[in-house]
Amino acid sequence: QTRSPDANTSCPCPLVRTASKNRWYRDWEGCGLQCDNPMFDSTEIRTVRIVVAILGSICFVSTLFTLLTFLIDWRRQNHYPVIIIFYMNTCFCIGSLAWLVQFIPGARNDIICRPDDTARLLAPTESSDVSCIFVFGFIYFFMMATVLWFVMLAFAWDFSFNLLHIPSGGCTWDPLWDKGPYFHAIAWSLPGIKTAIIIGLREVDGNSLSGVCFVGYENLVVRAYFVLAPLGIYLVVGGVFLIRGLVKLCKLDAEKVGSVAGTSSKLLRTTVLRIGMGFVNGGDRILFCRCFCF
Repeated sequence: QTRSPDANTSCPCPLVRTASKNRWYRDWEGCGLQCDNPMFDSTEIRTVRIVVAILGSICFVSTLFTLLTFLIDWRRQNHYPVIIIFYMNTCFCIGSLAWLVQFIPGARNDIICRPDDTARLLAPTESSDVSCIFVFGFIYFFMMATVLWFVMLAFAWDFSFNLLHIPSGGCTWDPLWDKGPYFHAIAWSLPGIKTAIIIGLREVDGNSLSGVCFVGYENLVVRAYFVLAPLGIYLVVGGVFLIRGLVKLCKLDAEKVGSVAGTSSKLLRTTVLRIGMGFVNGGDRILFCRCFCF
């Protein structure tokens, strides 16, 4: 049975008045769910916003610095697998900017709230959802692209070790350049397809705690299909390539490694360091995935 508050009274908390039938909360006629999550008070929301601002700024500044170091020495850095690190940092940089957009004056309410102060759920359904979809698209697309580039990086390292010819003087990286178009096709097309599907399904929701729009805040099944499952698969595949690469390095005889020329020996040490950083990045993604599970 549809319930309607008296004309002279307001909607029961946490509902607010709305004239749009699409925003009515279940069987409450004329009442929609308020924009701010009633489970968190203003102090808790402010604390989370401070954390997002700090971490987002650190991520943006650090990745921007990394990109600048690549651009300064672009001629030397423009080869695989090193260039993949550039693409990963590009994704992180743009994604962090999407998180920081909410701190532009007036932007947060425009992103997560509808004009009548109801929660922005199941977007896109109207023209005012543009900012919400914009933020969601950048966060989701570049998040998935980052993890896919991580898989490409792990594969590139593993592939490079297959081309490691110690007696002939070092590592051969050139064959990876031919695989570059395939790396780009996979890393950019899959996130784009999934982003378009989510928008088509109208499963983008605003969240007052995070200050952004994302998929599956209301529908956990959709989040499982479009966030948890892809992240889990990509991390497992990338981890397998990383472990294979480390095993191949460990199998190199100490005598052979010691006989490598100075430049090649330095390259080997740098590669081992980068593989370690790859594990750190993978651990970061696992933590990220665990947060979504929570």
